[in-house]
Amino acid sequence: MKHFGYIYRLILLLIFVIPAVSGGEISPDLAEKIKSISTEQKIGVLIVLKDGISSIRLSKRMATTYKSNAERHREGMALLKAGAAQSQADMITTLATLKSRGGAGNIKKHWLINAVSADISAPEIASLSERQDVLEIALPPQVKTIAPVESGVSAVYKQTDDVYPNLTAIGADEAWAMGYDGEGSIVC
Repeated sequence: MKHFGYIYRLILLLIFVIPAVSGGEISPDLAEKIKSISTEQKIGVLIVLKDGISSIRLSKRMATTYKSNAERHREGMALLKAGAAQSQADMITTLATLKSRGGAGNIKKHWLINAVSADISAPEIASLSERQDVLEIALPPQVKTIAPVESGVSAVYKQTDDVYPNLTAIGADEAWAMGYDGEGSIVC
């Protein structure tokens, strides 16, 4: 029975303590890109940090503390900015040092998601991923434009008979044919 207590404590240690003191991870797509470049070449990365403000707790606090949307917005932004500034301070200092040695560049803070983006050399990425305050290092999302559609009115939106195109698109004409006409309904 005495051994059971030791085993139980060891399991708790493995579950709660070890992950809490481990560093972050490098995303699989970034790991692949690192393999294909030279060690001197810099890669644009997004370093997501731990210890950000919990969105659930922030939402609850905003809903219970502030009455107007404007107050919630103003205070929510202030809290997110302050939390990010605090959790990013050490990383920004580290990246500034790397920049002075030529290992980093283009450093930008992102308070809304508690992350820092920068161009960093491959060996430095591995080193940064071992830090306790790093959750993940990944390639930044790629923004792509949507190809324009051809001009003109779509077949769905061409007016037929007396039904407007938007009503046909949502199937209102079919509902009317089944006898639903909205009589007695109040629309606010």
